[in-house]
Amino acid sequence: MDSKIDDGGPAYPIANLDSPPSAWGMTLRDHFAVNADLSKDIEDDGCIDERTARNLMDGIAPPDWDDDFLNAQRWWAEAESRLRYIKADAMLKARRPA
Repeated sequence: MDSKIDDGGPAYPIANLDSPPSAWGMTLRDHFAVNADLSKDIEDDGCIDERTARNLMDGIAPPDWDDDFLNAQRWWAEAESRLRYIKADAMLKARRPA
């Protein structure tokens, strides 16, 4: 994760914050990403649409499901993850005071 991105701090704060931030667990950014609503982005096959996915993956085409199933799984999971974090970052931006 890019250290310059505002992660919103801990999603579920704990009483003892003497430990380093890396030990706090899930950040608010992670929480927003996990819970991002992708229902409008998911096609009938269960994946985000390919045009969006290719843009998220810097123009790289997905591996063929039949020839390289595991790498296709990885590629689609990475594309979905990138979309989730775009939505999470928008949520963090929207909650900042103007």
